[in-house]
Order: sequence, then structure tokens, then C-alpha cells
Amino acid sequence: RLLLGYCKFDWVATVKTTKVFSVLSLGMIFQGINIFLLRIFFARKDTLRPFIASLISYSPGLVFCYYLAQKGGVLGLAIGVALTYFVYFLTLFVFLKPIFPSSFLKTFNYPLGKIIGVALLSGGVAFVLFTLLGLLFSLEKVGNLIIDMILAFLPSFALFVFLSNKWKIKQIEGLRKLIFRL
Repeated sequence: RLLLGYCKFDWVATVKTTKVFSVLSLGMIFQGINIFLLRIFFARKDTLRPFIASLISYSPGLVFCYYLAQKGGVLGLAIGVALTYFVYFLTLFVFLKPIFPSSFLKTFNYPLGKIIGVALLSGGVAFVLFTLLGLLFSLEKVGNLIIDMILAFLPSFALFVFLSNKWKIKQIEGLRKLIFRL
């Protein structure tokens, strides 16, 4: 809102664009995981399963996108795209099960589940705080928007760091080293 609302976007267009970006950011998570899963298949020289998974996912995804775009406009289209990425993720993951032993999938799922849990909890706190603070401050003013963003970010970031340390997420150590090196 801060960047888009500065010049030619009016308030309504800024809010709509923010909603579309929010939905697409969820879809990006699954798209990123899909790229990782595809690399696993391609490293095994298995291109048939990803092709079948794409047929299973993207064919109905096209229908989802068309239908949701008709009902909800650009936001509906964004929801359809994110939903298609999610279905593709599920299909690829199901196709991975017979390839790897269950012990490997458990070692993969457990850290991923912790990371997703920390991200959802800290993101949820940021969303709730941003929404509640938006009721106190008019978000149509740039100064209030900046204050709202800072007040929502700090507790959610603190929760993210706390939960990452408590749940011993190894990947956060690399982030910590990068931050302190700067």
C-alpha cells in the first residue's frame, strides 16, 4: 500500500492490488517447493511423472482459473493460480512417495512442517496486529501506515526468532549468520 498508493493508484486500486499480491505470495510458496520437487524427479531422470502430474494439475487448474476469474475478476484469477500450484504440489508429493522410503519423507516433512508452522504463526500475528492497528490509525495516511507496519512487524519478527530457536530450526542459523555478517 505504501509503494503503490504514492502516485497513480487510488486507495481502492491499491487495496485490490495488495489482495492479489497476498494470494499470489501464497502460491509462490508452493511454486518454489514444486521447483525443488521437480529437480528431484529430473535428477532421477524421471520426466514422465512430472508430466503426468502437470496434466493432472494444470488441466483442472485452467478451468479453476477461468471460473474464478469470471466470478472474482483478477483476485479470482490469482486464487485459481495459487490453487493450481497447490494441487501440483500435492500431486508431485504423492508421486514421490513410492520413490523414497517413508523414513526419508519423515526427515523431509518434519523440518518443513516446523518452518511452515513458524511462518504461519508469525505471519498470522503480523496480520492480526496490522488489522487491529488499522482500526486505530487511518491507513490512508503514509505516516500511520509506516507506524502500523513497524508495530506489526516487530512482535511478529520476535515471535519468528523465538519459535525458530525453540523448535531448533537449522535453516535459521544461516539467516542469522548472514544478518550479523552485514
